Amino acid sequence: MRLAIDIAAWFTFALLALGLLAFVVTSLQERRVRPAWRAGVLTALFVVALTPLLVFDYSGKLVVEAVFVGGFVVAVILLLAPFGDRPRLQLPGPPAQIDERDAVFHRFLRLQPGTADYETYYIAHPEKRKLDEHIRTLPRLGEPGSRSYDPLTSKYMRATFDVLDELTGDLDDAAAPPADRCPGRRCLTGGIDPANQGICPLSRGGGCRRYRAQSGPRVQPHRPLPRDLGRAD
Repeated sequence: MRLAIDIAAWFTFALLALGLLAFVVTSLQERRVRPAWRAGVLTALFVVALTPLLVFDYSGKLVVEAVFVGGFVVAVILLLAPFGDRPRLQLPGPPAQIDERDAVFHRFLRLQPGTADYETYYIAHPEKRKLDEHIRTLPRLGEPGSRSYDPLTSKYMRATFDVLDELTGDLDDAAAPPADRCPGRRCLTGGIDPANQGICPLSRGGGCRRYRAQSGPRVQPHRPLPRDLGRAD
């Protein structure tokens, strides 16, 4: 009986010490110095305090080891065992499909006047048509007549939007790359297969690079500037 309690106490001690040490190492790998430092101090105190209690013989050692092991077992049960009924997510009805065009920015990007989609959407949502058409008549950001227009700085603002459009343009295509783009490899995405997600292929060095599908042109060749919701004073 005493031997079994000794073995259980040392096993519990080693398990807790290794868990704390693993937390320290993981924190250092993630460059989180403060949690690593605190966990390191806690690990040192834990080892220094419990090692003498497990190594030396003294009166009541069996009781101390039994309480240590029992407390660990109880803590594991309280943390992992399901107690009571967990609330489940219940929908009030069948899930409805979300139309991204209900967001005003998507409407201005996707719906072009004179197209069938434009007329179909506003027939289904007539309450949004008047305001949207008014906003479409406003000048864009940095254009003459807008509140944000300035003869000097507007040119730089327009150039900034053009640069951002070029940098992010390769992500506009929705088509996924072929399944053999990343055979048996992961694309630094936490275990998500880029071949399934349509993210990117791997370069020869194993790093990620952006992928632009060659199946068709961009949905929007040039992303226009948003409207300036105000005219010049």
